[in-house]
Amino acid sequence: MNQTMDASRGCRGMTLIELMITVVILGVIAAVAVPAYTQYMQNARRADARLALLQISNQMEKFYSNNLSYPSSFNQIGVASVSPDGFYNLSLTTNATGYSLTANAVSGEAQANDTYCATFTLDSSGEEGGTHDDCW
Repeated sequence: MNQTMDASRGCRGMTLIELMITVVILGVIAAVAVPAYTQYMQNARRADARLALLQISNQMEKFYSNNLSYPSSFNQIGVASVSPDGFYNLSLTTNATGYSLTANAVSGEAQANDTYCATFTLDSSGEEGGTHDDCW
């Protein structure tokens, strides 16, 4: 009987201090990892805007080569006014000599919190722009 009692005394669980230290360490890891992951995802979603603008630009130039004028709306080239993954709203401005495409982050989506690169632009001369020059 003494052997059973001695064996059970040797098996200890975690103390409250050990548990609290573990919780604090996990909290610190989460405090660092979640914002870093969010930033990474925002950067990755920016490709959605760049891809949409480049594809539409190609369609605009194709339309121009066939009609000698740029389309005044996305309907004329069969393009939606939202980026392929839905993170950006797209708009088009045309004039007699060219066009300008704009992609703005959709409000209410996670990408709307990306204030550093909230807007991307591309014009008929190939000039890329946006909220900041290094977004492209």
